[in-house]
Amino acid sequence: MRQTIFLFFLFALGINAQNTDFDKMLDNIKSEYTQDPPKKNIDDIRRSLKVDGSFTGIDYTIKDKDLRNHLSKMSRLAQAYSNPNNTYYQDQSVYDDYIKSIEFWITTDHTPSNWWYRHIAYPKEMNKGLVFVIEEIKTKNPTLYRKIIDYQEWAYLQQDHMEGANGADKTIGAFVAAVVEKDANLLTQFSDLMRRLTSIQDGGEGIEKDYGFYSHSGNGRQIYTFGYGKEYLKSVLDYFVFTKGTQYNVQTLVNLEKMVIDHVQYLFHAGNYDPNPTGRYNNTFEYMNDLKNIVTKMVALNTANKSALQDAHDRMSGQKKDLEGNKMFWRGDYMAHKRSNFLSTVRMTSTRTVGAEAGNNSGNYNYYAGAGVNYTIHTGNEYNGTYFSKFNSRQFPGTTVEQNTKILPVPNWGKEGKNDNDFAGGVSDGKNGASAMIYDKQGITANKSWFFIGDLVLALGSEIYQTNGTADVYTTLNQTNLDPSKLSYFQNGTRFQLSANVNMTNNANTFVLSSGIGYVPFDSNRYTVSTENDLFKMYINHGVNPSKLNYAYLLMPNVTDATIVSEAAKAKSNLKIESQNESCHAVYDSTTSQYYIAFFKPYTLNLSGGLVVKVDNPCMLIINNNANKFYVSNPYGENASFQNIKLSITKNSRSLFDNDIKIMKSNESGKTFEYAYSSFGVIQARLNNSLSSEENINITKSEGKLKIESKENMRNIELYDINGRMIFSRKNVNDREVSVDVAGKEGILILKINENRTIRIF
Repeated sequence: MRQTIFLFFLFALGINAQNTDFDKMLDNIKSEYTQDPPKKNIDDIRRSLKVDGSFTGIDYTIKDKDLRNHLSKMSRLAQAYSNPNNTYYQDQSVYDDYIKSIEFWITTDHTPSNWWYRHIAYPKEMNKGLVFVIEEIKTKNPTLYRKIIDYQEWAYLQQDHMEGANGADKTIGAFVAAVVEKDANLLTQFSDLMRRLTSIQDGGEGIEKDYGFYSHSGNGRQIYTFGYGKEYLKSVLDYFVFTKGTQYNVQTLVNLEKMVIDHVQYLFHAGNYDPNPTGRYNNTFEYMNDLKNIVTKMVALNTANKSALQDAHDRMSGQKKDLEGNKMFWRGDYMAHKRSNFLSTVRMTSTRTVGAEAGNNSGNYNYYAGAGVNYTIHTGNEYNGTYFSKFNSRQFPGTTVEQNTKILPVPNWGKEGKNDNDFAGGVSDGKNGASAMIYDKQGITANKSWFFIGDLVLALGSEIYQTNGTADVYTTLNQTNLDPSKLSYFQNGTRFQLSANVNMTNNANTFVLSSGIGYVPFDSNRYTVSTENDLFKMYINHGVNPSKLNYAYLLMPNVTDATIVSEAAKAKSNLKIESQNESCHAVYDSTTSQYYIAFFKPYTLNLSGGLVVKVDNPCMLIINNNANKFYVSNPYGENASFQNIKLSITKNSRSLFDNDIKIMKSNESGKTFEYAYSSFGVIQARLNNSLSSEENINITKSEGKLKIESKENMRNIELYDINGRMIFSRKNVNDREVSVDVAGKEGILILKINENRTIRIF
C-alpha cells in the first residue's frame, strides 16, 4: 500500500510539472504578443466589421489574394480586450466582435493556390490574438474551440514542407493550439524537430557547415540568408522564447548565433545588405528592421555570445564601425569582402549550386543571378529603391552575357539556375581572398576570377568563347543607380564631368568614378559607360562570338576625385598579374607579399621572386611569402573526382613544400585550410626517443612529450602535422627550453622556431 501511494505521488508530481510548463508557455507567448492598440484603431476596425464577420475593404472573392489583414484586425481586437491598460479591456462587445470575425474566417477557410498562406502565414498571424482569448472560447464555445484547434494544427499534421524555415514556421503556427490542448506528445514532436532544424545541415535546407543559410535547394544548394534565413531565425527564436524555462526548450542556439556572427554581419554596409543571397525578392533593405529586431532578441538571451551579438547588431545599425575581413561561404560558391568603407561580394554557381531563384511570379529575371554577380556597396544607394524594377537583367554586375533579345528561362525554384561546370570556389586568409569559376552558360564559356585585396577588387577573365551567338557579348563591371552629381572620368590625370543620358566609349587610360567607386582598366580593352534610364552602367563589349578573349579591371570602392589618380597608380604598382590563361589566374600583391592563385588545371606556375608552384589537380591558393605559409581550397567541392592535390613549392631549386593534400568528401569540401612551409628548405631530424642535434637545437621525445632545447632563446614556436595543420603554437617564449605534449601525434611533425627555422621530425 505504501508503494502504491508513493507511485501515485510521483505521477501527480509529473502532472504538476507538465501543467506548470503549459502555464509558463502560455505566459511566454502572451508576453511576446502583448499590444495596447489605440482606441481609434479599435473603433475603426469595429466599424469596418460586417454582420457576417468579414471586414469592409477586403475582397474575399479573389482566391489568391493575401488576406492576412483580416487576421491582423482580429488580433488587435483580442489584444485590446485582454490588456488591462486598454479602454476596451474585458469589453464583452469587443470579445463578441472577435468571435464573429474568427467564425467567419474558420467557416470560409480561405485557401490560396500558394500553399504557404494556409500552412504558414495564416496560422502564425492568427496566433497573435488567439492566445489571449482561446481559453475563454474553450469554456464558452467548445464547438468553435475545437474548430479553431483543428484549423491551427492542420498544416503541421500534414507533415510536408517540414525543412528549414518552413518547418520552424509550421511549428509556430500550431504552437498555441498544442499548448492550450496540453498535448505533450505534439509538443515533444515540436522540440525534437527544432533540435534537428537548429543543428548543422547537409542537404541545403538550413544552416550549413559554413554558417550560411540555405533553402529551396531541390535543384542545387541555394544560399538564402535574407528572406528564408530571416524567417528561420525569427521562428526559431520565437520557439526558444515561448518554451524558455520548460522541458520543451532546445537549450542552445549556438548555431543561430554563429550564423549571425560569422555570416550575416559580413553582408551589411551603409544601412543595406548584399542582394546576392536574397532569393527571388532581390532587395537591399526591406528586411533591415526585422533583422535588427532578431539580433536584439538574441542579445537579450544573455548567452556566452552576447557581446559578439551586440557588436553585430551595432554594426548592422550603423552604431559601430564595420568589421573588416574576408569570408568564403564554400557551400554556396559565395565570397564576401568587407572593409569599413565598402562591401563587395561575388556569387558564383557550379553544378552543385544555383543562383537566386524565381517563384510565384517573383524573380523572373534571375536567370543570370548566380553567373559571377559582383555587387559592391559603398554609399548604400547603389542597388536600393527601384533598382531591381528597372535594371538590365543581362547586365548583372560582374557577369559575361550575350546581349540578345530572346526570352530567357525563368529559374523557378532554382531550375535552370546552375552553371554547367563543377569548378567554382574560393580561398581566404580571413582578411583577403580570391574566388574563381569556369563559367558555362547559354553557350558562353570563360575562366573568371576575383581577387579581393585590401581596398581593391581585381577581376580577371580569360578564354571567353562562344559559337552560334547572334549578339554582342558584354562583361559588365557594374550597373547601379545613377547619381549624375557624383560621376566623372579622368584622362591623363585631367578630370571631366559626365552627365546623364550619354553613352561613352573610353580607351584603357581612362579612369571612371561613380559615387565613390573607381573603375580602372588593367588591360587594353575599350570600356563603355552608359548613364541612360537613371542607371550607371560600365561594360566591355567583346563582340559577337568572341574567341579566347580576356579582360582585367580594377574596382576601387573607396576613392574620390582627389585621390583616384594617385590610388590607381599605387594599385597598378602594387598588383601584378602573374598569370591569365586557360590554366591559371594569378596575382601578386606587394603590400602583403601574397600570391593569389586560381589553378583551373594541373599546371606549373613560375612566379616572380623565384617561386615555382606545381599542382596536379585544380585548386585555389594563397601563398604568404613573409609568414611562410599558404592557404588552399578545393573548388570542386564534394564533386571532386580526385582524392588529393599534389602540391610542390620550390625556390631556386630548393624544395619548400612537397606533399599530397587530402581532399575531404564532406560538407567541408571547398573550405580553406592553412599549411606551413620553410623559406630555407627542410631540415630533417630522425628521432628514436633519443637526443638529436640539428643546427644548435636538441630535441628529445619521451612519454608523449617533445622536449626542445636551443643554445639561444627561442621567441616563437609552432608545431604542424605533415599536412601543415597547426597543432601547437606559443608566442613570446623567450626561453631556451620548451616541452610540448605530442601524445597520439605519430608520423612526421614539422617544428617551426622563430619563423626562420623549420625542422621535420619523424
